[in-house]
Amino acid sequence: MCSKMASAHRALPKPVFVHCKMIRSFLIVLALCITIAAPAHDFDGDWQCISNTRYFSGMGHESADPIESYAAIENLQISRNTIYIFEYPCQYMGSRSLYQSEGTWMYKNAQDDYKVLDLKNDTLTITDLFSLGGTTKIYVRDTLDPEITKSLIAGKLNPTCITGDWYVVYSESCCYGSFMEYKYPYALEDTIHLDSAIGSTCYSGGKYVMIKVDGVNLECSVDCSYDFVVEREALRLTPINSKKGSVEILYRRCEME
Repeated sequence: MCSKMASAHRALPKPVFVHCKMIRSFLIVLALCITIAAPAHDFDGDWQCISNTRYFSGMGHESADPIESYAAIENLQISRNTIYIFEYPCQYMGSRSLYQSEGTWMYKNAQDDYKVLDLKNDTLTITDLFSLGGTTKIYVRDTLDPEITKSLIAGKLNPTCITGDWYVVYSESCCYGSFMEYKYPYALEDTIHLDSAIGSTCYSGGKYVMIKVDGVNLECSVDCSYDFVVEREALRLTPINSKKGSVEILYRRCEME
């Protein structure tokens, strides 16, 4: 009887030991999860794109098509798990939120495509997470003017980017030998001149410019960005209060003689 009780007494610590081992394993897993979920402070700062490669996969082969002309224009500003995207110093392209999935930092772009971030030795690589192809961009640390980025995020113009002479585009050749035609419901001047003087057609800190549309001065919203399809600047003006509606007008910069 006593030996049976002694055996039962000796058996008691075993489940307690197993229980403690399970708690220890749970704490280890919890610690790992906490580590993975830490904020991406290492990404914080300003970045300049130095390489932009488009790649295609499928049909048993892979090919790469470099788009270096676009690389020097795109800049990022990362702060508190938010990416601010610029065509610096002219255009603010919007922001995206960083999040982590299975230990990988990523975000979604405007087309709901996933972008994966990888940081090694102050070189940031952002790759499309898409099986049929996408782009790989490489960034290095940079320093952007905080006043310019603040102004761009607020939706204001950087007047230095649109000053000069521009001509309205009615037709132009595009990629792969295609041809584009543009039709506008307005009577437009063939060329316009924009400058950055206060109170002029293009003024510092403003969101709009004034041009002649159907013979009268009309306020137009502005979008100025790099068109990497034709590898040229694109100035897009949209009249605000025209009786003919709001149709975007495409301009290209006049070539200097």
